[in-house]
Amino acid sequence: FDLTTIAGVRKVFGVIMTIVGVSAGGITMTRFGMKTGLIFGAIVGSFSNMAYAWLATQGNDVAAFSIALAIDNASAGVAGTVLIAYMSSLISKGYAAQQYALFTSLYALPGKMLASQSGRIVESTARSSDAGGWAMSFRPLFSQLTPESFAKPAAVLGVSREALGTGYIVFFTYSSVIGILAII
Repeated sequence: FDLTTIAGVRKVFGVIMTIVGVSAGGITMTRFGMKTGLIFGAIVGSFSNMAYAWLATQGNDVAAFSIALAIDNASAGVAGTVLIAYMSSLISKGYAAQQYALFTSLYALPGKMLASQSGRIVESTARSSDAGGWAMSFRPLFSQLTPESFAKPAAVLGVSREALGTGYIVFFTYSSVIGILAII
């Protein structure tokens, strides 16, 4: 997607869906309690990555991008609201700034560590798929994509478009599974 499309979807539709998610997080926590709210936030946060795995199969479709972004922003709103409320319940008034900064850094650390390896995971899976590895079973999902879908980044990496799409599916599924395992 070009930057204008991304900006348009994120700044208008994304903000609305974040507000919906924040409202849903507040309602969930108020009606069902902190523990249930935390579990619900973690579940929707983990499953939201599957929207991006699905988006990879849709190619350059703005409607699909909007749906994936809506799911991601709404789930981030839910999870963020509940997490902030939980962290606020843990801090003491005398050290609020330091404790909140520490908690915020700690909760973000695993995601940042995984994100730092995302490109390597996508690239290695794409190369494996082109070489006939286990991930090539996902390649048929990309047979109907328009020719421009994944063309530029696939050319830069020296892999096929279908293999790059496979890399994205594997990464986003992997990140969802890690979240679900963490909940369990």
